[in-house]
Amino acid sequence: MSAMLNMVELETFAAVVEHRSFAQAAVALSISSAAATRRVKRLEQSIGALLLLREPVVLPTKAGEEVFRHFMIVRLQEDHLLRRVMPRRATTTALALAVNADSLATWFEPVTRELAQHHVALEIVVDDQDHTLEALARGDVKGFLSTQPKPVVDRFLADPVGQMRYQCVATPGFAREHFTGGLTLPGALKSTAILFDRKDALHDVFFASYFGVTVGRYPRHYFPSPVALLNAILDELGYGCPRCRRSR
Repeated sequence: MSAMLNMVELETFAAVVEHRSFAQAAVALSISSAAATRRVKRLEQSIGALLLLREPVVLPTKAGEEVFRHFMIVRLQEDHLLRRVMPRRATTTALALAVNADSLATWFEPVTRELAQHHVALEIVVDDQDHTLEALARGDVKGFLSTQPKPVVDRFLADPVGQMRYQCVATPGFAREHFTGGLTLPGALKSTAILFDRKDALHDVFFASYFGVTVGRYPRHYFPSPVALLNAILDELGYGCPRCRRSR
């Protein structure tokens, strides 16, 4: 595949995907917007497929996602090669990673320090662990933390890094008021749940595992911060599923 593709055109295409704009990609590459457009058009012609949707925003097509992943792999392999044959080379590699907020707030910080020691400039994209794969498909990141146990993208590896444990909790006062007979499905459905954001599926998982049901609608608050979510539970705004301290 690489023998058929022009690396200058590939680099321009990747810049457009990363910046979501022909104009911004052109500025980053120090070329004109017209030149960036011509390069991408030539790449599309050589492949024989539309790689970018131009409107309403610039996004890669399915074929574009495949080409972008190919380019990322080539760029990483080139960087690894140069580090091996030129160990004193001090250039910095940009690395965008999709990480869920709970991991970022807890165990992921030492990882960032270690990566920084290897001349890596990090960009952390915060997203729900069930949706970080979408960030890779869009071209936003080169790696991600996910709940997927196996690699779902060609030429990417999936390695287990640990377990995040969550427990449904409420304050004693909230439980006395809303769960007088213990935690029941009717009581849970009438009480307000505290969720991280609209992508947060932890409560749905809890309902399925504890009550054996799938629930579509129930009252809820959204607090998109691990600390704010826990404080909302402590302030008795509702009950929720914060991260357990014994996660590993």
